[in-house]
Amino acid sequence: METIRTLLNKLEGRTGDIARTVEREIKDIAPYAELGLAMGVPTWHLHDRVVSLLPLPNRCQLHFWDGEALEALFPDRLAAPSHGPMRYLRLESMFDVDENVREVLKGAFSLKIDQLAEADACS
Repeated sequence: METIRTLLNKLEGRTGDIARTVEREIKDIAPYAELGLAMGVPTWHLHDRVVSLLPLPNRCQLHFWDGEALEALFPDRLAAPSHGPMRYLRLESMFDVDENVREVLKGAFSLKIDQLAEADACS
């Protein structure tokens, strides 16, 4: 089975640049997040999945697992698939990982921390 580091190191060109930029930003925003593989793609989680990086030819997508809740915090910034709670951002280059994307990433990790704290308080 391919490790997460092997998978990320194999990404080249634009996709590799985007992946490395996203990884750096998440390390800065949420150094406590764990990186692993979920459904064969790099995924950062805090107990549960928060965001996945889907590498595609010449671009990447960030998939937010609690996208519906996140969308309420960031209206009109996230795209929705045809169904389900997940939302995503399309990244065409490493320069797309800008302040807007950083805000959404911060929001996604803050939302997960709030959900975990609420669940812990109810236990």
